[in-house]
Amino acid sequence: MDKNNSTIKFREIDYSKDISEINELFSIGLGSHHNKKTFVWKHIENPFGRSFGLLACDADKIVGVRMFMKWELTGEGKTIKAIRPVDTLTHPEYRGRGIFKELTLCGLEKYKTHYDLVFNTPNANSLPGNLKMGWSICTQKLDYKMALVTPYFGKTNFNLIKIDDFVQLEKNDVNNTVITTFPSESFIKWRYKDDLYEIAKIIVEERIIYIIYKTQNHRGIKFNLIEKIIGDSLYFKQALKILAAKTHIFFIYYLENKFTKFRFLLSSKRNEAVIVYNKDRYRVNDKICFTLGDLEASL
Repeated sequence: MDKNNSTIKFREIDYSKDISEINELFSIGLGSHHNKKTFVWKHIENPFGRSFGLLACDADKIVGVRMFMKWELTGEGKTIKAIRPVDTLTHPEYRGRGIFKELTLCGLEKYKTHYDLVFNTPNANSLPGNLKMGWSICTQKLDYKMALVTPYFGKTNFNLIKIDDFVQLEKNDVNNTVITTFPSESFIKWRYKDDLYEIAKIIVEERIIYIIYKTQNHRGIKFNLIEKIIGDSLYFKQALKILAAKTHIFFIYYLENKFTKFRFLLSSKRNEAVIVYNKDRYRVNDKICFTLGDLEASL
């Protein structure tokens, strides 16, 4: 550790007393959306378990935070325990002392028996730091795409449902040939509880397809942001056509993965998703089928 950090001590978060001070620190650099309600939802109510958290303290003052959110992936007959280093900030007066690096490395070492995989979605500013610490970029190509969907105006079985009415599909009705975040009831009702999200239940040839989406304006054009599609992938494209007709929104934004390599009359790549990983016990980083909702992406 840098000699200037002689007064800095590291400790685990105490959820009973640290949350308010952490959010005061977050308000300095992460914006007003990082509030107590969001923190509790993300790090305490998470169905995968309470987040690990490390703090850097100067005497009794919290000057650095690094949260390690728990996540689970399923596929190939196994459950993969993962953590996602997220929500990190160093107080402006303490930057340049290596606190971010120390918090990250200490956390990965301290919690190493609790995970099989570590992955993260760094921005342009944090990516170089991750690579210097030995992280690797996932080799699979994941593109954020915009597309124009041809609507299907025929007779359909379409309903918008409330989050509490979501019913988990049987595992054999969900694509389980790849590694992904399994859409259990507990996960869906936690991840998409915000009123921004809509859940469309669409029946295509007697198969239930759920589309979780939200609407966003981009340069005066309305888009449906496709957060997650659940069900048999053979019917995903038809379900999107029905969604377009019912919402009268014909442009979509989505993350192209193994099951969403659609051909539309008009589509374009907006940018590429950058995912980095550290420990990868089962060597699955290039097999994970991520969705827009997994990566918290928006236009």
